[in-house]
Amino acid sequence: MANEFKHTDVGDEITKAEYHSTTGHEADGQAAGDLLYCDGTYWKRVAIGANGLYLKAAAVPYWEAILEADIPAAIARDAEVTADIAAHAALAITHGATDAIADQADIAAHAALTTGVHGVGANYLAYTKASQKEALFHNNYMARAYLSANQFDVPNNTGTLVNLNAESYDPGNNFNTANHRYVAPVAGYYVIHGQVTYLTGTVVADKRYDARLYLNGAESGGAILASPTTGYASPNFTDCLHLAANDYVELFCFHQAGVNTVDILGNTNWTFLTVMLLQAD
Repeated sequence: MANEFKHTDVGDEITKAEYHSTTGHEADGQAAGDLLYCDGTYWKRVAIGANGLYLKAAAVPYWEAILEADIPAAIARDAEVTADIAAHAALAITHGATDAIADQADIAAHAALTTGVHGVGANYLAYTKASQKEALFHNNYMARAYLSANQFDVPNNTGTLVNLNAESYDPGNNFNTANHRYVAPVAGYYVIHGQVTYLTGTVVADKRYDARLYLNGAESGGAILASPTTGYASPNFTDCLHLAANDYVELFCFHQAGVNTVDILGNTNWTFLTVMLLQAD
């Protein structure tokens, strides 16, 4: 029967060696690239397939053209995936080692993509918010400002703004040395530490000397020191406050020395305010 194997012509007699030889048989009608399969009784041939066909098997194997129904759904949505990729490229957002995050609008736009490879939704949004908080803490939202020269003649029994006019650091440019305040760039919990040092020789013994924290122009905390001598007096405080975006904090002084000639020491080590974002909302 055609398409099987047949013996090669060895003449009228066959030796044992010729009988067992692998060259003693030859194809009967098959061409290069053909496939053979057994139908349970005979060996049969499937001719080599043409480009664009793929091998399928039902009761017997056969070649068939590729149909859209046989393509995975993610590949069939080619145009849809392309549109998502274009939308992703348009976002002003960086995915990489820096985890730099743009603004909430971009994050929301990314999370809203629900087709193709972008069906990430709330999980991705939660990740980007966490990355944003980390970036805020490590990069921008901290500052330290100090009084660079003595501030003279602080009035008695009067809350007085300390004119912090120089900075040790302020990577986010959030401390304004013109109006001597730190403005919160984002809502969150901030650790705040302040100190006021009253100048020796201008201090009246056994009187009250304060370092005060003001929030949005109103007293919000601080520290009180009753100096037993006329030497330096350095009340200081540490607090953690929740600030809304654009809230501002200031360092104030206050004394009850009974005179208007008390001075504040201007020095980076002795009269200063530090602010650092602990956790963003």
